[in-house]
Amino acid sequence: MVSAMRIAAQRARRELELLARAGLDLASFVDEVMSALQPVVPSAGSCFATLDPATGLISGSFKYGPHAADRRYDAAWGLIEFGEPDETSFHRLLERGVDAVSMSVETDGQVHRSPRLGAVLIPAFGVGDELRAICRDRTSPWGALSLFRPQKDIAFSVAETCFMASVSGVIAHGVRQGILRQRAVTPPSASAPAVLIVDARGEVHLRSAHAEGLLALLEWRERPHSAPATFPPLFWTLVAAARVHAQQDPQSSTHTRVRTAQGGWLVLHAAPLHGPDSRPGDVAVTITHARAPEVMSLLLAASGLTDRECQVAELVLRGASTKEIAATLCLSPYTVQDHLKVVFGKVGVRSRRELISRIYVTG
Repeated sequence: MVSAMRIAAQRARRELELLARAGLDLASFVDEVMSALQPVVPSAGSCFATLDPATGLISGSFKYGPHAADRRYDAAWGLIEFGEPDETSFHRLLERGVDAVSMSVETDGQVHRSPRLGAVLIPAFGVGDELRAICRDRTSPWGALSLFRPQKDIAFSVAETCFMASVSGVIAHGVRQGILRQRAVTPPSASAPAVLIVDARGEVHLRSAHAEGLLALLEWRERPHSAPATFPPLFWTLVAAARVHAQQDPQSSTHTRVRTAQGGWLVLHAAPLHGPDSRPGDVAVTITHARAPEVMSLLLAASGLTDRECQVAELVLRGASTKEIAATLCLSPYTVQDHLKVVFGKVGVRSRRELISRIYVTG
């Protein structure tokens, strides 16, 4: 006899597959995914993060449950998530090739050993176990999620963890489709960047005049008009990543590309400050409206193109002829044309002009 868990898992998988093909915008898709997961992997709270497929850094987040509106611990969580050594941080799971993990299993029941659980999730929210999953397709990560259970509930089972690993690619496909739902890549004219300085204690002590407006664009959920823009987890993971990367390369700059609820794109860069007036741990974060070339590769990857197809498409978008593409990539013109046919089919266009319009023009 098929177990109730297996029946629920099959039903949830079919529902997720339908949602991934439904053409939902990103926020609606994530909302529906978290609802579809609840019957088969019940949780008392959860968080879904989108990832920049090129860097693996968080590019957006959605919270669910009774503490969804609580922003008090976002900074602490974000700085720990990338700044502390932890085999279950999202970026380490990516490096390890692990799609899902239960903290109770990973720590042999001693979940307090996890930096983020011990310092934030247990004392602040009474979390007893966390199930983490990476949502990736064959080449790139597109999302990550955490499900939480309180200390009074049973821990996540191996079967639940295996189910989350099995739907990783399905959810990634839906995230890609959600990203493509709106293609607003053309920034407002004469839009000024925002610059913020974060000190070693995690406090923002300097910000430019345009920071408030651009920070507001990072928020997917509507906030009261009187409430100031806040710093979401993606901001703090970027700061922590910049510090970690600087230890390996002092000249490095860390970035993530962020799609806004309005359909536009922002790019966030972070780098430690150096100089006589800077202090150890100071990080400068710059937020700008993205130029089309900065999100071109992301949109092409979201369309399901292979690496070679992306190379061909990017050269088309830069105005290269078939002959020039062939010479650049050491291909025959006939092979280039074959790649272009596949590119047009995946993106849903019929010509070079339509491809350029689809990527560069606001949809």
